[in-house]
Amino acid sequence: MKSLLIGCIFLLITSSCSEADKKKDSTAEKFTSELLELKEYFQIPGLAISIEQDGSTIYQNYLGVSDLGTGNK
Repeated sequence: MKSLLIGCIFLLITSSCSEADKKKDSTAEKFTSELLELKEYFQIPGLAISIEQDGSTIYQNYLGVSDLGTGNK
């Protein structure tokens, strides 16, 4: 299951990065939406992701909770 999730994320990253110059904002929104769907499907309580290209951060987001006990973000 984890390898499937990693594979899906890799595909999303590569497709999102190729269009970053054309539609950066809409691509980021779509990517975030896809990550949220994967998070729910695999019942992941929280995740953090950062994508860099040529030394610059092109996408960064935190989804879900960081503390299961308190539900804090």
